[in-house]
Amino acid sequence: MEKKTAASGPRVLVVGASGTLGRAVHAELAQRHEVIAASRSSGTHRVDITDRASIAKLLGELGTVDAIVCTAGSVHFGPLDAMTDELYSIGLRDKLMGQVNLALLGREHLRDGGSITLITG
Repeated sequence: MEKKTAASGPRVLVVGASGTLGRAVHAELAQRHEVIAASRSSGTHRVDITDRASIAKLLGELGTVDAIVCTAGSVHFGPLDAMTDELYSIGLRDKLMGQVNLALLGREHLRDGGSITLITG
């Protein structure tokens, strides 16, 4: 079986590519895929997954992809006994609904047989 090179491999959008998990996912996938890195804070492709318009803009610019991988999203880290509804809702709005909205909008930009992978940390 012939190994695909990055130039001939599937196009994979990695959202959260500048984070700890995102960098590792990007490095692994780039060995055999064309990786498009997107991040809220750096790089050519910027996206804020808490903003549906930002997601739609990025996907519109990219067109179709073979896969979407998301490692993005913020949550509150701290002692359980200090957790409040407000602190817990940070993760619900950002990590959970951000990834849900990326999947809902992203499904329209996938080639047949494409995939969406949502990664939590």
